[in-house]
Amino acid sequence: MDKVRLGYIGAGNFSRNKILPNFQALENVDLVAVSNSSEESSQKVQEQFGFSRIEKNWSNILESNDIDAVVIGTRTDKHYEMSIPALKTGKHVLVLNAMTRTVTEAKEMLSVANENSHLVSLIYPGQFYVQEDAIFKRILDSGKIGKIQHIIDYWYTPFFGLGSQFEVINRIFGDQVRLFANRTSFQQESTNTDHHGRSVRPESNTVLAQRQDGSLVSYFHSTVAGSSQHSRIEVYGSEGVVVCGSFQDHSYIKIGGTKDENLEDVLIDTDLKPLWDNGDSILVEKNFIEAITSNQKPSSSIPLFSDGLKLLEFATAWKESNDNGVWVDLPNQ
Repeated sequence: MDKVRLGYIGAGNFSRNKILPNFQALENVDLVAVSNSSEESSQKVQEQFGFSRIEKNWSNILESNDIDAVVIGTRTDKHYEMSIPALKTGKHVLVLNAMTRTVTEAKEMLSVANENSHLVSLIYPGQFYVQEDAIFKRILDSGKIGKIQHIIDYWYTPFFGLGSQFEVINRIFGDQVRLFANRTSFQQESTNTDHHGRSVRPESNTVLAQRQDGSLVSYFHSTVAGSSQHSRIEVYGSEGVVVCGSFQDHSYIKIGGTKDENLEDVLIDTDLKPLWDNGDSILVEKNFIEAITSNQKPSSSIPLFSDGLKLLEFATAWKESNDNGVWVDLPNQ
């Protein structure tokens, strides 16, 4: 396939500001049809990005013979009912936001994707620690810090963000087998607002998870840190430590041995330096299209449907643990 004919369902602000410009810049993409929440908004997207037509009913995009791939950018509660028929009609699928709402729906979506394994089924990733991904993995593969013993993930956002934290940790370090969770709200006046201007409930979330080899993952998420926040990932091994984070718009990766008094900046390998210097995330859109046209394996930073299921299973286990104050086993993958 030389050119991918693309249909788009649900082109909101993120789609218009980031995703569609990236698709538009690819020479091997033909923007065929768009279906938004209203005919008026569909027409605006058509005019802005040059779609050949609009569709009043999103199901028409799934049934069209002149469309090869579909991007589903709607609310999460629509993903299940759109993704399955898309795959069954032979469309490649890229889903935005969370995969779907429930584990049951995710299992069915994954089952249909597996039945149509010749099709590409991806989830648009959160744009967190993407530029550090390959660097982190290379350090771990080198054995410089020895056997991993404890991973600590600190994250501070004005919204509940454990899902994004899990996506990063699972992507870089692999599966976890059980967890214990606690969510504590503080009785104080909120001083933070989210990107919609809404007041943020002051709270902290803590999850202790265990990996198959017995090593630990500690997730710390808070909405109360404010401008003093310092998000980072710390990896403690038998021979050393790696710390990766950002503070005041400055990103860093530092490494040191167990006997070193100070950590030093990681020397970025030549082939990874452009990604680090530019501070850019991977081009999800380019990866999606190349996976279709050339059977190239997408970047490991882009979740598969199987990864989306793991995230929902993590979220379900988190709720059970938090509600009942017990350790909860995660399903075997």
